[in-house]
Amino acid sequence: MNGLVYLPECVLLLGVLVLLCSYVVGVVDECWFSWIACITVGGAGLLCFGLTDPTAVVQGVPGLWVYDYTSYLSCCLIMLFSFMALMIVDNGHSITTHRTVEFYALWLCQNIGMLALCCSAHWLSFMVSLELMYLPLYAFVALQLTDGEGMEASIKYFIQGIAASALMLYGVSLLYSGLGYLSFEWLGAALQQVVHQSSLEHGVLSVDYSLWLSIAGCFFILVGLAFKLGVAPFHFWVVDVYSGASYRVLTLLTTIPKWVILVAWGRVIQDVMAPLFSYWQWPVWLMGVISLVWGHFGAFKQTHIKRLLGYAAIAQMGYVMLALGLATPDGLGVAMGYVFGYMVASLLLLSLLGAYQTSSGGDINQVQDLVTVVKLNPWGAGLILISVCSLIGLPPFLGFMTKLYVLWALIREWYVSMAILAMVMSIFGAVYYLRLLKSTFFEHQANHDTSIKLTSAHRLDRSSGHTAVYSRYSWGLLSVMLVVLGLYPEAFFRLVIAL
Repeated sequence: MNGLVYLPECVLLLGVLVLLCSYVVGVVDECWFSWIACITVGGAGLLCFGLTDPTAVVQGVPGLWVYDYTSYLSCCLIMLFSFMALMIVDNGHSITTHRTVEFYALWLCQNIGMLALCCSAHWLSFMVSLELMYLPLYAFVALQLTDGEGMEASIKYFIQGIAASALMLYGVSLLYSGLGYLSFEWLGAALQQVVHQSSLEHGVLSVDYSLWLSIAGCFFILVGLAFKLGVAPFHFWVVDVYSGASYRVLTLLTTIPKWVILVAWGRVIQDVMAPLFSYWQWPVWLMGVISLVWGHFGAFKQTHIKRLLGYAAIAQMGYVMLALGLATPDGLGVAMGYVFGYMVASLLLLSLLGAYQTSSGGDINQVQDLVTVVKLNPWGAGLILISVCSLIGLPPFLGFMTKLYVLWALIREWYVSMAILAMVMSIFGAVYYLRLLKSTFFEHQANHDTSIKLTSAHRLDRSSGHTAVYSRYSWGLLSVMLVVLGLYPEAFFRLVIAL
């Protein structure tokens, strides 16, 4: 059984080798690269579903990885959404401009990193998996070599990633200096013993340096993870990255990785930092409050769609931080449910916006450009309506239930002031989201930009080929998930809270 748990990663690695070898021997057919990537991701996903017992706890390399129910469900969801994202992104030509094989090879490497990170139980495997997941993301933005803004966004994203990794490594070094372990299990036990000793001695001033080093180490690790999630005040160039990347790159950049980071965050909190709950709860809540205020007010006056969505992403992570600050299994489960709902809605919205382009081949960037959407593709406009309503938190969509569960979790623990703040900010945030719908459905189209059109791969006629069919299937499935899980949320939240 121990060997079988590595099969999905092995299949993905084999797919990378096949892609690179095909390119070396002179294969340049983009359809071949596309099929290899789809078959590889689909095969790895089936192995995740079928070859792992969700009720068993399996140790990988002793102490480095653990395969439990959380790992099983997370890996299955990662591969499912990775496959859908691959279908939506179609042949990669619109992303990479004659760098198709590099795109697919990097995408498969990123999937290996995401699977490994969800199973990491040791700081060595955690940091290696984290970098394996993020290095391809830096390259995705940089592959837009003809776009100066895209190159600038890539450099900023890379610098921000380096800063986050450096802070986390410094925090890990402090933990190791204080406690002498890198394994999550041993760190948690040692930290529990140190905290228990401090309580017996009636005050932390009488305790040796181990507790102080551990507190400082946990603080730096949380700041590094906050960088990765794009949480204020550690968001830095998040909005600039949104502005410089294409919609299809943002589809891969800002959806599935956030879910993976939250799964990793939950494992770190539960296995390592739980004894220090009283030290990190209020800093996490402070980050949540700042994210809500900064994100919503920053997005309020934006007319550039990508920058608006960048600020909105910061605000959305604010609700997640409020739930994480509860430091309870229910709080962590609610946070994971919220990120799941955000991931589904954002994947749908960003991929739909990426289906439109100007006459020069660029993305639509201004809010007023959305007046063309209904005329070009009424079906797509309806899906934009579903995704935006879910992001706002309107019933009966999944986004409404995820926000409701966050508010209820806060109220149940008697943090009513936090719940009121979250509710007020949610109402305030609805204003700029509704502005997107106003431009899409209600503004007069007499003076709109007639050069905006659907990309050839997403036209809804028979000539559009198989890529449009696959995109429509993925869009339809994402829309159904937002509606069905919004109408019947009980089973879904029981599932994520059990993580």
